[in-house]
Amino acid sequence: MFEDPSVPGIGQGIVAEGIVKGNIVSGRNTGIQARGTVIGNFVENNSSTGIVVSPGSTVIGNTALNNRDVGIAVLCPANLTDNTATGSTVNIQLIGKGCRDEGNLPPGKEE
Repeated sequence: MFEDPSVPGIGQGIVAEGIVKGNIVSGRNTGIQARGTVIGNFVENNSSTGIVVSPGSTVIGNTALNNRDVGIAVLCPANLTDNTATGSTVNIQLIGKGCRDEGNLPPGKEE
């Protein structure tokens, strides 16, 4: 499990497999890149994407604000519940088919 309250700076933020919980990541290229469970994180002002998850992941209760390209990018199939993303070119992006998308603001768009 990766749990660090704040990850500022440049370059890559958190790259992990397993549980990524309760982090604040800003000013990176990609805030969080994970396979597993991503829960309760806050990502903002990243130069590319706030959160990127691999197929089979679960993304719950995260906030992505003002990330340049994509707030939350999900490679389906995956579960995405109760997340908020705003201020990015694409706020929530579902890539592929088979994602469970419930209670997210705004709802994700499948590609």
